[in-house]
Amino acid sequence: MSKLEYCFWGLDFVISGVSYFAGGPYAVALCFFIGGVLILIGFFKRDESENRRETVSVLFDSTNRPYQPTRRMREWHKWGAVAFGLCVVILISYGVIRRSFHSQGNPDAPKLTPGTAPETHVVEDSTTAVKGKVNPPLVFGFFTLDKRIFPLTEQSLPVVNRGVAIDFFVRNTSDGIAAMLGNITVRIPEGAVYVEEPNGFKKVPDAPDTDREMHFDILNAHEFLHKMTIKFSVLREWSFVKVGLKYACQNCGAVDTWQSLKANLTRGSVTPPAHSGNKQSKIEVTNVNFQNIVPDRGLAVTIWWVNQGTVDAFGLKHSVSVRVENKVIPDEDINRWLAGLKAFANKDLGPATSEEPLGHPHFNTWFVPDIKSDEDLKAVLRGDRLIYLAVLLRYGDQVEGQITKRETAYCGFWTGNLQVRHVCSDNNYAGRPFD
Repeated sequence: MSKLEYCFWGLDFVISGVSYFAGGPYAVALCFFIGGVLILIGFFKRDESENRRETVSVLFDSTNRPYQPTRRMREWHKWGAVAFGLCVVILISYGVIRRSFHSQGNPDAPKLTPGTAPETHVVEDSTTAVKGKVNPPLVFGFFTLDKRIFPLTEQSLPVVNRGVAIDFFVRNTSDGIAAMLGNITVRIPEGAVYVEEPNGFKKVPDAPDTDREMHFDILNAHEFLHKMTIKFSVLREWSFVKVGLKYACQNCGAVDTWQSLKANLTRGSVTPPAHSGNKQSKIEVTNVNFQNIVPDRGLAVTIWWVNQGTVDAFGLKHSVSVRVENKVIPDEDINRWLAGLKAFANKDLGPATSEEPLGHPHFNTWFVPDIKSDEDLKAVLRGDRLIYLAVLLRYGDQVEGQITKRETAYCGFWTGNLQVRHVCSDNNYAGRPFD
């Protein structure tokens, strides 16, 4: 190639580098490097064309007259100039389009900034909204051992020592893309105070005291991040709280609004009395929370219990029976039903290492197999069907070397909005000894 050709190609790469700026610093550096090398070759290369004057530059010779190839480009020079122009136009267009997409999904994982302060005890709920295409999407939910009922976004939780503990986790719901180098921000309601700093989280500089942030390196597709727990105080007049959660990651883009988890607060004397002459364990069912329908399993229901006695319990075994009826069952039928449950339940205690400490809530999830479709659930919500639930807990305690077996019975039915329990008469007690 001639000197002029080298310069044309060099300028092509230089302009390409500028137009490709959205591709990142490495692409720009490479284009400028190649362009600079070609231009230098063009300046220092001896031209091999015939019948040319001695040249001192690319465009002018030693007599300061226009360089011959400049005045009379050969035909393929002209086609080269056209190709050069097209390359510039195409690359500039590509750079503009790429930059517009780049501005919508920031791969540099910007810091999450606090949003508007929520009202007194609610972090506003909203559907996850993002700038541009978010891939992969992350979804938050209450922690559950049964992943099939994820995501749980509403649950009833007991208030213990004027505070509540919320266990949650997050799942990458994409089909095949891992979330890389991300942040999770959690926000508790205004007026609440962290009882302790959440493990793995840190205070966000210049953010409200209600916010904490955690970093993660990678979350693969369909996988869950480990269980996270936050504990914070609640005011006496609150009947529920909402916790706000949002995320950002290197390949997700910035999420502008919050996902939320709602905890309905249940209160009771979950703190054991300071002085009591009756030393015994007493496990009580504190809450029953109906969730969503799981294919092939039915309506999920989470049952919470806590030891409200004066000594620790151990060896807990639970038996649960569920039935769906079209009308209220007579008391004698309920008694026969519970008698069958007690006869079927195992009377042997579990291992002594399976402990139920004082004041520590626990839960498990069961299913209502007869409620397996939306139509079934609508019948319950209309009040046309009733869900009966019987729970039998058997456990033991040890006082002064003496082991006592105890049991707790819990019975009721739910209908309508599934929030209120209608108690079965004479079939609810806690801490009763049995042989």
